[in-house]
Amino acid sequence: YSFCTLLGMDSDTPNGDAVEAYVKLCRELGVECCLEVLASITTPSRSCSLTDRASPLRDADIKCIAGMLRQYDVLDILNVEGNEIEQDGILSIANMLKKNTSLHTLRLGANKFRDGGVITLAHALSVNTTLTSLDLSHNRIGGVGVKALAQVLGSNSTITELVLHGNVVDAYAVSHLCEALFESKAMQHLHLGYNDLAGKGVLHLAKLVRVSPTLATLDISNNRVTDTECSTLTDAIATARAPLERLNLRSNFLGEKTFTSLAKALPHSHLREVFLGFNSPSHASVEAVINAACRSPQLRTLDIHGCKLQRVTPVCDLVRSNGHFNCLLLDGITCGSEMEVAEQTMEWEKAWAVRHRYESTDRWAQCYVGKEADKVDGGPSTGPAFFVGDKELEVKLIASEGSTQVSSPKGVSQHLSPSPIRPQVSNL
Repeated sequence: YSFCTLLGMDSDTPNGDAVEAYVKLCRELGVECCLEVLASITTPSRSCSLTDRASPLRDADIKCIAGMLRQYDVLDILNVEGNEIEQDGILSIANMLKKNTSLHTLRLGANKFRDGGVITLAHALSVNTTLTSLDLSHNRIGGVGVKALAQVLGSNSTITELVLHGNVVDAYAVSHLCEALFESKAMQHLHLGYNDLAGKGVLHLAKLVRVSPTLATLDISNNRVTDTECSTLTDAIATARAPLERLNLRSNFLGEKTFTSLAKALPHSHLREVFLGFNSPSHASVEAVINAACRSPQLRTLDIHGCKLQRVTPVCDLVRSNGHFNCLLLDGITCGSEMEVAEQTMEWEKAWAVRHRYESTDRWAQCYVGKEADKVDGGPSTGPAFFVGDKELEVKLIASEGSTQVSSPKGVSQHLSPSPIRPQVSNL
């Protein structure tokens, strides 16, 4: 009996030939079949996730999956993050990419193939014409691997998202990457969080932002970036050729100079989502950014979590003036006397009363404050708390289906999701 027959599958079972091919490869190599793979190729989902397994996938397992996908175009998305894929496994994936014409998303994060594996992949990407999203995060990839990848990206016209989060990418590596992307008409989402871009690396990215015709997302969170180089990037945003819509500068060493520069650029930019949390700006420069957000009708999300404010007025002005704004992450307000607390609380209540009066029921606004901002999980809030001094004010928010949502701020510092219309900060 065939394997399909033993599983109760008949001749009408979708992709029965692919199932048979996969099982045959597993038998030949003496590895156990992944039920997730069988389920994915016999259902309409066309997406297979093989992450966080009790028994991680190794090269032999990958060889079976890739061998089947080399023959049959039965998946659009393959996620094998967090396994133990090394050079032989990557070689199997590379050979598959040379033939497969359906896969558009490939997530290879947190494996063990390093620079050598990226060089192998680069050869396959030079002939593949369907892959659009490639995640290589947390693989100890450095200059050699990025340089090989850059040589391909310059001519590849399909890859729109590249995730290199949590590697060892430095200024040398990013210089080759930016040079390849200067004239790229495909790259839209570039994720470089948790690397080593401090210094000249950011200067190369500033030039890319200024000249790229397509770049929409840039994530350089947790890169030890300082005001000295980042102000060049924020200056570039105001005159950027790129329609940059999502910028993640979280958890760097940024202060007043960068925040002030960004405040000047924000009303003239395309930015819809800006993440500035856990930096060290002055109170005045944080207020300058909030005031600029009031004059930026395109802005939807602002993260200033970890940046203290001394008064609630700028936030209230933002709530009242920008009717499209729908997500704010911030800390509490630090103020002194009981009278000041009462005044700030009353002002906050009035601001939300005005906002709700004009808010249509098919939209909702979010404000995550203090401890609530640490727990944002993407679902509608039942009433996040706003802290004014030691007092807690419950704010009732309008919620409805289809609202913009943001995932955990810890995710924000990992990497941004691929597009402004899917703002699961996805890793944000």
